[in-house]
Parts: sequence; C-alpha cells; structure tokens
Amino acid sequence: MKVGANEFCPCGSGNKYKRCCRNKSIDIWTLWRNNATSIAVENGLDNPFAIIFCTLLKFISNYRWTGACHGTSAILYVILQELGYEPKLCAGVISTEFWMSGHSWVEVNGKVYDVSCYFPTIGIAQMMPVFHGKELDSMNNTKTLYGISNAPYDKGVEIVLNKSVSQVMAGCHEELGNANLWQVLGSVCVEANASTILSAFDIRGNKMDVSEMAKKYDLAGWKHICDKLNID
Repeated sequence: MKVGANEFCPCGSGNKYKRCCRNKSIDIWTLWRNNATSIAVENGLDNPFAIIFCTLLKFISNYRWTGACHGTSAILYVILQELGYEPKLCAGVISTEFWMSGHSWVEVNGKVYDVSCYFPTIGIAQMMPVFHGKELDSMNNTKTLYGISNAPYDKGVEIVLNKSVSQVMAGCHEELGNANLWQVLGSVCVEANASTILSAFDIRGNKMDVSEMAKKYDLAGWKHICDKLNID
C-alpha cells in the first residue's frame, strides 16, 4: 500500500506520513511483522501464526476495511483452528480510558489477538493491532480492556452472538469486491504462503471449494465475554 506524504501515517501516531515513518529505516509493516515474529518465538508459537496475522492486518489496510471485527475474527479463528490451536472466538465490550465499544476478537490461552482495531468503525479511536496481548508498535501489554462487565453491547455484537462462524464466513462484502470471507481467507493464506491451511481445502484449478470446510464450522460461534471490571 502506497501512503501519500500528507496522509495520516499508518502507524497510528496521528501525524502525517512525511513527518513520521516515511523517513524511518524500516517501514511499519516490516516492524510489525518482526515484532509479531519475535513475540511468537518468545512464547512458543508457530511462525506461520505471526505471518498470517500480519498478512491479514495488511489486507484490511489495503482495502480500508473498517469495522471488520466480526469478519476478521472469524477468519483468524478458522486459521488458528486449522493450525492446531484452541482459539476462543469472543464478543463483548472493549474499553480504553475514554470510550467503550462492542467488538469481536480472538483469544488463545487467555491472550488477545485483534487485527481489526487498527481500522475501527467511524467514530471509534484507532488502536494498535494486538498480538498475544501486546501492541505491535511498542510490544507493551495493551491497555485496552477486553470484555467489560455490566456494559451494554451494540446491535452488531447481539447479531453475531446468534450466528455461526460458517454463516459469517459466507457473507459477501461490497468493500472487498463482493468477495466472501472464505475467499479472503484463501487470499491471505496464499499471500502468507500458508500451504498447511490451503491443503485443508478442496482446490481445483484456481477455485477453492469450501463446502466441506464450512460444515466443520456450522456449530462454532462467538462467546460473550464480560469478565473484566469496568473502568472508574
């Protein structure tokens, strides 16, 4: 993705690109990938985990796919399941010091993985991507609280709590050229060279048959998470 000199820097600093990362020796995507890989190695995670996470992050950035929390969480959930992890698909309210919002994210062994917070719905503050509970720019623990108790969630969370992963994955999105999320998953895995994931699908020519894979996730869904304390 080419960023204009006068556009906001994709690192989320709020500064123009020409006054931020343009002159750095390493671009933000390389930094995030390196940081995610480092975190993965330190915590005994497979390297493809970090690469796929960052590839999905760059995908939503390229398409400016805002408010994609349910879709990206479903994609990441399927990928992590196929990699042999035991992810939890979560929905609830997240909060920073100044605001709250309904949201979806993925947890593995209690650690948060959140791609879509980098391109939130309009009106919600942009946050740094969270990998293994850490913000990818600083590698510090995220200050965002995930799963606020006694907080009303929005209509989007209510809807997704009543849907299966397969139902969400089958949805087409206009901002993605009317592609469904299975197609997005395939594109991300091709870009990340994730042959292990792609081998789980029936691929004939350039077409990916997801019918059998979709059946596998007919009963998988989101869990409502509300076990954190509210901010005073």
